[in-house]
Amino acid sequence: MGLKLLDVLLLTAAVPYILVANPDECERTQYIEVGSNYTLRCSFGVDFYSVLWYDSVDYITTTPIVMLQEDKIIYDDGSSRDYDITINGSLKIHNVSIIHESTFLAITFERKGSEPSLHYVAVIVTVTPDKDFPLIDVCRNNKSLCFTEVTDDDVITCSVEKARPNITLQWSVRSDISDMYIESQTRRTLNHNASFSSYTTLDVSSLKSKLLSFLVCKAFQSYEVLVKNESAILVQQGSVDYELIQQTQVLVERNSKLTLQCGNDDTIYLVWKKLSEEYITHDYVVATFFDENSQSSSSENLEVKENGALEINQAQIQDGGLYSCTFTDGTINDNLLYNVQVYVNPEPPYPVVDGCSEDRYCLIGIHREGRLSCSLHGVRPVVDIQLRTFFSSDKNKISFFDEKLKITTEKETFDVYLTAQYNFHGSSNGRLTIECIAYPDEDTPLDWSKLFDLILISDPAMSTENVIHTNQLTSATIVKDQSTLFVMMVVLGSALVLMLLLIAIIYQVMKNKNKKQIKTNFTGEMESMIPNHITDFTAKKGLFLQELRIHYEKLCQTICPIPFINEKMFSVDDLYVEGGIEISMSVKHGHHVWKRLDSHHDIFNPELVKSKIRIIIGDPGYGKSTLGIQMVYDWCKGVKISPLSNIEFVIFIRFRQLGKIKSLFEAIKLFLLPIDSQLTVTDVETIIRKSTSTLLILDGYDEIVDISEYLKSDFCHILARTKLQQLHVVVTTRTHCYPKKIAPSNILIRLSGFDHEARTRYTKKAFVASDENATHPLLESVQKNPIHGDICEIPFLFVMYVHIIQETGTEMMFDTVTSFFRYIIKCFHSHHINKYNDDLNAIATVFEKNHAELDEVAFSGLAGDENVSWNRGELLSKIGKDFYECYVLIGILVVEEILFYVDKYSALSSDIIQRKPVVRFFHKLIGEWYAAHYLATQIKSKSSSAVREILKQLDPFNLQYVYRFTCGIDSDAADRIIQYLKTIKDGEKLAILCLLEMSGTVDNIKATIKEMCDEIIYISLDHSRFLQRSTVQLIEMASRVQIPMRCINLEKCFHLVDSSKSRITLSSGLQLPSLSMVKQLKFTEIGREMTYDEFNDLLQYSVICEGLEQLT
Repeated sequence: MGLKLLDVLLLTAAVPYILVANPDECERTQYIEVGSNYTLRCSFGVDFYSVLWYDSVDYITTTPIVMLQEDKIIYDDGSSRDYDITINGSLKIHNVSIIHESTFLAITFERKGSEPSLHYVAVIVTVTPDKDFPLIDVCRNNKSLCFTEVTDDDVITCSVEKARPNITLQWSVRSDISDMYIESQTRRTLNHNASFSSYTTLDVSSLKSKLLSFLVCKAFQSYEVLVKNESAILVQQGSVDYELIQQTQVLVERNSKLTLQCGNDDTIYLVWKKLSEEYITHDYVVATFFDENSQSSSSENLEVKENGALEINQAQIQDGGLYSCTFTDGTINDNLLYNVQVYVNPEPPYPVVDGCSEDRYCLIGIHREGRLSCSLHGVRPVVDIQLRTFFSSDKNKISFFDEKLKITTEKETFDVYLTAQYNFHGSSNGRLTIECIAYPDEDTPLDWSKLFDLILISDPAMSTENVIHTNQLTSATIVKDQSTLFVMMVVLGSALVLMLLLIAIIYQVMKNKNKKQIKTNFTGEMESMIPNHITDFTAKKGLFLQELRIHYEKLCQTICPIPFINEKMFSVDDLYVEGGIEISMSVKHGHHVWKRLDSHHDIFNPELVKSKIRIIIGDPGYGKSTLGIQMVYDWCKGVKISPLSNIEFVIFIRFRQLGKIKSLFEAIKLFLLPIDSQLTVTDVETIIRKSTSTLLILDGYDEIVDISEYLKSDFCHILARTKLQQLHVVVTTRTHCYPKKIAPSNILIRLSGFDHEARTRYTKKAFVASDENATHPLLESVQKNPIHGDICEIPFLFVMYVHIIQETGTEMMFDTVTSFFRYIIKCFHSHHINKYNDDLNAIATVFEKNHAELDEVAFSGLAGDENVSWNRGELLSKIGKDFYECYVLIGILVVEEILFYVDKYSALSSDIIQRKPVVRFFHKLIGEWYAAHYLATQIKSKSSSAVREILKQLDPFNLQYVYRFTCGIDSDAADRIIQYLKTIKDGEKLAILCLLEMSGTVDNIKATIKEMCDEIIYISLDHSRFLQRSTVQLIEMASRVQIPMRCINLEKCFHLVDSSKSRITLSSGLQLPSLSMVKQLKFTEIGREMTYDEFNDLLQYSVICEGLEQLT
């Protein structure tokens, strides 16, 4: 034994008395790569006396391999120096090998003579294989996705070679619903001492497929030595009889884009094949449309688009030939066959007639007999050239014979020459128009032609210098003859132009005279049909206005406060009440100074709002979209007190539905006008540009699906004031999600939720407008709930809650937001069960408890870039058809349409821009509920570092309810979340709310609240609104359970004392109730002078704060 220091012996002697290991300071299981130098991840802090490392769990009979004591490293004399130790006590392993796969033990002492702590680390040695995905033997180029054609006698093997730990492989057949395990597969494993090779072989004859099967080889690994844990192959079992498939002929010019259509909305996978004339596959590209679209090609030139179309960007000669597409929706297979010809235009793009100039009219003098020639240069494919009369009536006047065709090759193109003898049968003064044409046939519908005229030279006495013999034609003689004719034609042409000009002048004089007469004698019948003050533009504008109003009528009359009772619809005006609306008047010291507005009409008050760009912000559930729809209602109905009654047009567009549409005018045409509207996109643009005033409401900037597409759109330019500057614009978005590239002159407006007065107005307006006292039971029920602060302030939650009470006639009490939402989700399912038949009820009952796939989808949508909607096909593949249909029927999921471009050429916008169904949650908070279930399952059994990595994806101040729901759903997960929140800035307040969700009552967390109340409680202008709100909730909880608070310090955030003198309103719009348990209330303001009335209000407020001892 090398470590013979007395201190070490004394320390190790104390070790047998250790009863409890400390797992938090070292990750219990760590994976290290063979051949690497690795440091085991441990964190012992900086205040420790010594650390002893063992390469086994036996610390009694073995000696440490290395130790650190008072910054001195001591090695075991018998060790091979495979080990070292860092200054913070972590163990370093040099040149990792299989012998290092063991459980290591670290024993730490905080100080000399103190009780030791044990830390176990299970080390698993890994070997990374050459390929970082399962390898399928028939896949060329070793790709993780490929295609092959097989017979029943074939086998397919999937393997991972020389990896550690051992990996289990499994073949499955993938459909649009799930993966189905294949029973008849053979597995084997080879042991190479330090690594393993795993194989699974599939007999093709066991597949039950008519044609295509999508096979997945999935790797199950305890540690991710593979980057990708599955590979896939699309298998064609048997052959396709292409002779029975009708070919579609396609012509495409060289260097232009080739697009071949295939598949439909339900296609789940397909394969494009380039075939030889014998139908043998040369190249392929396979594409799948499951969770994520993926594709793999044997040729870099082939690419499949999202709609299944094959695209070749710059088609070349070699891209011509036969292409087949085989596609399936999981039930039915179908085939398409294209015959592609790549053509090359000749240069020049018409035949060249021997003796004719290329760029001018050609006239050739001929005799009764002679020879003519024409040619086509640099053309593909080879075509026949023919000489013929242009007018069919002239075909008996000349005959062509002894035609000789010559073809030469120049790389990929051809030169075609035609020479023909002729006999002229017409009169001596005849003139014929002849066409040299590349004669089209059925397979090559190309048309290149050249027209020229022949004139018979019949007078023998005519000077030879004026006679052009066709068998002696040269460029010089043709030009000389043409020069004489040219002079004659110029003279005749000039005379003709003068004559036409004179006629035009006379016509215009007569037209003006007639116009006056028509205007004077306009008949009464015509006046009744088309009034003379109505123009085409006026009629179009009237039609546009009418179609807008009809569309908005449905929008404004279909408000559903209880999503699972969608048969009860309300008008937005029946429900809308003014919540807290505040406008940023200025920015001081980096913070907004807010002013409360009396009404949403003030948003358009020119004295308050100087900018044409208004940004309305608010947290989820605060009524941003409802406010936008109320604005539309005010305009449609011409509400007299609304400034919008003077606006000519209001355009309401939701960002989430735009898809890849970049044009404002296309969006208006496609979303707001009927399908059969006679107005074109150009008409819409003209109307908007000529409008005296137009308000554009853009709802949900935070729900933009593709921000890169938005940055190239009209909408981005409009907000940046670089386009359509005359528009008034309102944009709604979530707090802290501001539009990019926005004009600096924009005005910020925020929604601060419902106060007591707003709640009273809502219940009165929604239920009992004629009875002053009938609202009291509803409001009392809300007020008595322990979580009324959460339910009351957020309009979405408050509205749902009071409508449920009204609908069920029962009073509900909830201890936590989690219990409230659990009840809401229960109501969704209960209403469905009461409404539909037994079969549907049985399905709904199962899916009410089993929704893991939806949980994962919801979480993925919130983590990273927040995705608020999903392609319907993609979602179906993730959650299953039955589940999807059930949750849509219940109302938890909602289907709507977005717009997207189809990659094809068409003169019709309806062909190019199509509607695509997408799915979203009824509300974001419902999505956060399901995301919390997934989060709970993921973090409750993971290490602290793994939990931190997961939670880093979720901003707690934007997604507080995900955190709170998770804590209410699973107490083990709650412990992990609360531990994490205490380590981040300003996380303590949210941790308190999470504790409340976990415990259910404030009584269970009194000690924690008391500990926080013993310190000064700060509410600062520098705090986010969420942090301020969390602090206010902490104060309310402390007051409720009679916990004294030492001091509350309001830093630069005091706004006023409300009219009842019972509440303090902060600059954020939040309110503090009377503070009966606070000993000191302190105001910290810089540069603010308080008026006498404000000071007097503060004194009156302090009087009702019974326990208040000091006001400073």
